[in-house]
Amino acid sequence: MSKFKGQLTGILICLACIVIGVLYGYALYTPKFRIYAIAIPVVLAFYTLIAIGFWIGTEMVRSTGIEEEIKEPKKSEKKKKRK
Repeated sequence: MSKFKGQLTGILICLACIVIGVLYGYALYTPKFRIYAIAIPVVLAFYTLIAIGFWIGTEMVRSTGIEEEIKEPKKSEKKKKRK
């Protein structure tokens, strides 16, 4: 049942993409909606970049700085792992 559910979800996503593509194409060729068809994706992309930059900044603030170096296992430990 889960395989069929996944396939159904995939079909619905494909259909949604087709509908959105057709509507976007219609909006680009209709003078009344052309400005919105161009402006909305640009604004969304801008705010997405701002959000990614903010996320990177918060991760840098949360980091503890230089991490301790990973210690190499001793030669005797390497031999034990090989066996």
